[in-house]
Amino acid sequence: MRRFIFITGPSGSGKTAVGKILSQKLGYEFLDTDEIIKQISGKEIKDIFLQDGEDYFRFLEAKVIRDVVQKEGNFVVSLGGGAVINPQNLHTIRNNGIVINLLGKPEKLFERIKGSREERPLLKGDSPEERLKQLILQREKWYKINDFYIDTTEKTPDEVAEEILNFLKLTSLIDFVRVNLAERSYDIVVGYKIFDNSEVLDYLSAKLKRIFPQARKTAILSFHSIKDVMYSDEKTTGEVILDFLSKLGLETFELNLPEGENTKDVFYAIYSWNYFSDLDIKKSDFLTLLGGGVIGDLGGFIAACWLRGIGYINIPTTLLSQVDSAIGGKTGVNTLKAKNMIGVIYQPSIVISDIKFVETLPDLEFLSGMGEVIKYALSLSCELYEFLLKNKESILKREPEHLKKVVSLSSSLKAKIVSEDEKEETGLRMILNAGHTIGHAIESSLGFSIPHGLAVVLGLIAESKISSAILGNSKVYDAAKQIFYEFFSGVDWSKFKKNIDRQKFFSSMKLDKKTRGNKLKFPVIVDVGRAEIYDIEIDRFQKLSEYALEDIEKI
Repeated sequence: MRRFIFITGPSGSGKTAVGKILSQKLGYEFLDTDEIIKQISGKEIKDIFLQDGEDYFRFLEAKVIRDVVQKEGNFVVSLGGGAVINPQNLHTIRNNGIVINLLGKPEKLFERIKGSREERPLLKGDSPEERLKQLILQREKWYKINDFYIDTTEKTPDEVAEEILNFLKLTSLIDFVRVNLAERSYDIVVGYKIFDNSEVLDYLSAKLKRIFPQARKTAILSFHSIKDVMYSDEKTTGEVILDFLSKLGLETFELNLPEGENTKDVFYAIYSWNYFSDLDIKKSDFLTLLGGGVIGDLGGFIAACWLRGIGYINIPTTLLSQVDSAIGGKTGVNTLKAKNMIGVIYQPSIVISDIKFVETLPDLEFLSGMGEVIKYALSLSCELYEFLLKNKESILKREPEHLKKVVSLSSSLKAKIVSEDEKEETGLRMILNAGHTIGHAIESSLGFSIPHGLAVVLGLIAESKISSAILGNSKVYDAAKQIFYEFFSGVDWSKFKKNIDRQKFFSSMKLDKKTRGNKLKFPVIVDVGRAEIYDIEIDRFQKLSEYALEDIEKI
C-alpha cells in the first residue's frame, strides 16, 4: 500500500511543523524534500544556490520528488516553497497523492521566519518582507492547485493538522480525478449525493472561492427539463444548485435555453453574450454549466469567447457528459453539415460529477452514456472492459458504488490522455475518437435523431470490424459484439439503423476533423484495451465502412 500527502506553501506557512504532527497522528513517515536535498548534496540549501545556482537546486528538487513517489509506504511530504512552480513536479504530486496547501498573511509568515531568513536564499536583499510578498503573489496560480487549503495565519500547527485530518475523512466520499495542464490543471470531483452533503458542499464552496477569489456573479446555463428534476424529496436539481452557489455569496442569474442538439448553434451563443452584457458579467466572474453534452459544449464555447475567456465550472448531469464531454475542454457549435465544426479547446476550472443525477436518467439516455464508457473499455482499458462484464447487472440497476467506479475509471482514462495531448498535437488524443468517425456520420445521416452515445456504440461495432479487417483477426470484433449485446440487447434499433442516408453518411465522414489531405487518422483497436492511430486513405476507408455498415443493419 502506498499513500502520499504532500504539503505545499510559502516559507513560514508551517509545512514542516504541520507535516510532523500530521504524520504522527496518521502513523505515516515524514519526509522533507529540502532535508533530503541537503543529505544527497552534502550542502546547505543557501550554499547550493550560491555555489551551483537555482537551476541546479531545482534539478535536484525535481529528482528528489520523482524518487519520493517511488517509495513503498505511507508518507507526509513537506515540499519546498517553489517546488510546485515546475509543472512536472506539480503533475507528479497530483498523480500520486493528496495535495494540501498552507497559506497565510505575508506579514505573519515573515514574522515566523525572520530569525532564519539568512538560510533562505530567495529572501536575501534589503527588503526581504517585500520579496516574500512578491514570491507568494507570483506562485499563487500554482499554490491554488490543491485538494485542500488552510489559512494558517491565526492557527497553531496542531489546529491546522486537525483540519487536515477532518478533510481526509471526506476523501472516502469523493474521488479526485486529475487533469494536469500546468497552471491550468483542474480536478474532476466524483461522488454520490454531493449536493446533499453539507460537509462536501462546504469543502467545494471553499475550493471555488480560492479558484475565483474576485467573483461577484455567476450565470447558470441549463435547460428547464434538467433543473426541474427532483434531486431529493424536497428539492429540485435547480434548487440544490442555487443553494450551493448561494454559499459563495454571489449574485446568481439563470439562462434557460431550448432543449436539444439544435441549441448548439452560434445563434444561442450570441444570445447568451448579449445577456451577459446586460448583466455586466466581468472577467473575474464565472459561468456554471448544468446539463449534459449540449450545455457543456455550447457553454464552454460561450465561456471561451466572452471577454476572450471567462472561467466556468461544469456540473454534468448525464452519464455521457460525466465520463466524456465535460472533460478535456472541447467546446463548440454545429453547422448545417456536421457537428462541432466551430469551436475551441478551453478547459473548465473544475468538474463536479454527482452520480445522483445518473439515477434519474431515462434508460435510453443512460445507455447512451454507456456507449462512451464501452469506448474507453475497448480502446484504452482491459481492466474497465472486464469490470463492466463482471458487474453488468449492478451497473444496469445503477447501483451508486459501481456507477461511481465506472465514472471515476472512465474519467481518469480521458483525463490522462488530455493531460498528455490536450490539443491533439501528438495524435494520442485521437484515440478518444474510437467509434466516432462512423458514429458522427450515423448521427448526421439520421438528422441527429439518434442519441450520441448510441451512435458511438454502433460506430464501435463498425470500427471494430474495420480494425479486425485491417489486422486480419476477429478478436477485437468479437469482444465488441460481446459487450454490445450484454448492455444493448434491449434497445429497439430499428427506428435508427434502417434509415441511414448513405449519401449524408459518406459526406459527413469526409468532413471528419481527423482527415489530413486524402487520408484519415483512424483509431484502430489492436487489442481489447489498446488502440493505435493508423493513416488510411479516405477511399479505402469508405469501402471498409460500406462493408461494416452491412453489419450494423443486421443488428
